[in-house]
Amino acid sequence: MNDRLSKIATIIIVCSMLFSGCTSESGDGIENDSDDINDIPELEPEPEDILEINGNDFCDLTNQIHCMLPFPSGFFLDEDESQITDYRLNITGEAIPDTNSAQSENMVILDRLDGFSPSTQIFTAFSSIPNISEMADQFNISPSIEINHSSILMNLDTGEFIHHWIELDARAKDGEDTLIFVRTLQGLDHDAAYAVAFRNLVDINGEEIQPEDGFLALRDNQTTDSIQIENQREDYEYLFEKLEQSGVPRSNLQSA
Repeated sequence: MNDRLSKIATIIIVCSMLFSGCTSESGDGIENDSDDINDIPELEPEPEDILEINGNDFCDLTNQIHCMLPFPSGFFLDEDESQITDYRLNITGEAIPDTNSAQSENMVILDRLDGFSPSTQIFTAFSSIPNISEMADQFNISPSIEINHSSILMNLDTGEFIHHWIELDARAKDGEDTLIFVRTLQGLDHDAAYAVAFRNLVDINGEEIQPEDGFLALRDNQTTDSIQIENQREDYEYLFEKLEQSGVPRSNLQSA
């Protein structure tokens, strides 16, 4: 063994002796701290941050700009195995806007239906007016099925993107929330489920449009104090999964 290795071996042996000396005699100059260790209180996990969602039981709380937004919505469907679709409409009178001459009541004629009409209007609203200049319009619908288009209309059963165009409510007055419509070329399929979603929208000032709190909680897996929101979570997870399978990530969705 050369001199260098001998020195290293000697150092290792000395260190081993030193470590052994520290542990060979129990109780000499070393206090037993086991009692102190046992006295350390257990740390409780921090409580989960729960988002407060205000609202009522008869409105869809994923968008609180209006009680029935987005429309149509799975929130207004109840499971009913007697129907072909396994669902039926359930829209309470409180959710329906009143007129100047009458207060809305439950629309029994609608509640007998097994879902929304395939030709129903599709619309929602945001906290600011979206800039739709780069989106499909009635003169050019082809961009509406492109993977990066800001609005998505998709058959959940087949994964097919459906041609459509986007239109703002021309009757909206200054200071009022402006509806954004999804227009289809023809009626959608009967006994089928569809996803309507928006993403990457900016307003007319170029600012990114923020999702409503209820939807954001579902998208980002944020627990809320709303039983209604939590009851919709499973359906939304299915929706997000289907969209992601078709190349639409949930992370930048602003409404669905």
